[in-house]
Formats: sequence, structure tokens, C-alpha cells
Amino acid sequence: MLGELVVAAVGDLDAGVGAVRCPSRTVVVTVTNAGDSDESYSLIVGGRTVRTEVIIGDSTLRSTVELAEDRRTRIRVRALGTDVTSTVRTANCRRAHGQGHGKTRTLPKTGTGTSLAVTSGATILTGALLSWYGLLWPRRRPTLFP
Repeated sequence: MLGELVVAAVGDLDAGVGAVRCPSRTVVVTVTNAGDSDESYSLIVGGRTVRTEVIIGDSTLRSTVELAEDRRTRIRVRALGTDVTSTVRTANCRRAHGQGHGKTRTLPKTGTGTSLAVTSGATILTGALLSWYGLLWPRRRPTLFP
């Protein structure tokens, strides 16, 4: 459903809703009037009317709609009280392209297994060095001048 072009027709009007373009989170809606008479239509995005206009005969209009990130948005084209096309699109641009800003849901990867092994080895070496020095330090020397 995400990659295809949805095309439908009512009367002389044809409408198509393209795929989501990332990173701009936009969708191109194409309305074509194949007849000779003028037709009116409404473009509704998420329950809100974005555009209402008259398209003249034998012409095509393209509208660009911006979607909210990670939210399902219904895009409808209505003419003569009926839906010419109705489809749902979701913009997953941030997750799909690694361009996340703000809070993330998971912690980032911070290293490989070799970094864990090197850190563990350094800790063991430091502990051994401190233990050896602890054996030497309290040693009593004989007095030089009795």
C-alpha cells in the first residue's frame, strides 16, 4: 500500500495519490478532468479540507500534501458528494532514513564486543597491578642506623 499509486474515477474526474516522499514527508495528489465540462472537487487531508476548486475540462492539477511524521493520515478527493479516491498514507521518514531528531525510542549502539573485552582486560590488569603493589608497600626495611 505504501509504494503504489491509487487511482479512482467518478464521472469525468480521475484522482491519484502517490507514495510518500522522504525526507520532506510529502505526497503528490493528481486530479485529472477527462471531460469537456468544468468539475469541482475537494481535497481532504486528515478530515480537514485543504483545497476546494474547479478544474477545467481536459486538464490536470497536482497538489502536494505534507503529512505528519509516524501518523496515519487519510487523503480523500471528493466530487459531487462522493469519494473519487480515499487512501491512507503514513510518513515513516525519520525511522526509514535515520534522520531522527529529538527523543528516540531505543538506545543507540555504542560499541562492539571487542570494546567490552578490552575494558574487562584493562580492569583485570589494573586489579593485578594494585594487588602486587599492595604486597610491596607495607614492607619494613631494616633501620640503617641502630
